[in-house]
Amino acid sequence: MVTIDFLVLFVIHLAQVLRAGWSNLSMDEYKRRSRRSFLLGGAASVAGLMGWRWVQTQETRHRIPSILRVRHELNENVWPGLFRDRHEAPIFDRSESSILRVNGRLGLSNDISVKNWKLKVQDRTQATLVELD
Repeated sequence: MVTIDFLVLFVIHLAQVLRAGWSNLSMDEYKRRSRRSFLLGGAASVAGLMGWRWVQTQETRHRIPSILRVRHELNENVWPGLFRDRHEAPIFDRSESSILRVNGRLGLSNDISVKNWKLKVQDRTQATLVELD
């Protein structure tokens, strides 16, 4: 939240500078605008902090504040309507492929056992959709 407040403050400051010009300000005008921007930034920071504290004090459903849970459920209801199975990525023939590129070696180790590796994809009801051994 504080990052967003600083971003808003920067945009306000930039708009003020662009509106007034870079060097068209007298020292008194500069001080007045700087003071106003500082106060506005402080007010935005306090409002952001109060909003965050308000969200934290909401009753929780499944360990998520209810105000955030409502938005999460709205998102959960919207996306299935937008998703289409026929919009999958194309599948290419093996003959059209090339040698795999290595995308860095940091974090890779030789002690990975492919025999023990598994991938399991579940939906929200915990039903298994895909399981690869």
